[in-house]
Amino acid sequence: MPVEDLGSGIHQGRLAELSAEVRHAIDALTSDGSLLWCRTRWTDDGRLRIIAGGPEPDVATAVLSRLADGELTIIESAVSRQDIDAARATLLARADEWQTFEVGAQITGAGQYRLTASVLFVAPSFAAWVAGLPPGLMAVFASVRPAG
Repeated sequence: MPVEDLGSGIHQGRLAELSAEVRHAIDALTSDGSLLWCRTRWTDDGRLRIIAGGPEPDVATAVLSRLADGELTIIESAVSRQDIDAARATLLARADEWQTFEVGAQITGAGQYRLTASVLFVAPSFAAWVAGLPPGLMAVFASVRPAG
């Protein structure tokens, strides 16, 4: 299913509305890195849709399709948990050097998990590091930008 068909449902849903067995499976898939995020959404016909993303969509689909009684959409992620954790660790370790004042995460409209970093300005060493990351892993917001 194309991501645009998911409507406005890619937002924090109520995972508590899922059965304990499904929540446990989602926790296990998130812990092992197969899933990076998971949300729920009620469809117009009253069914609960699970929308999730991760680098192992086949694994997640195999586990969740036999447990979930509603609709299931798993979006393949371009990045892994290891990519995210390594980038976050580097950002935090070099926060003073790069004048990073906020590190966060978000799900894009295409269902991709990405880190966000707010910096005072983009230092050359920071720009070089970001350029070496997997595409789409980082969104950078700079307070001070070059004139022109």
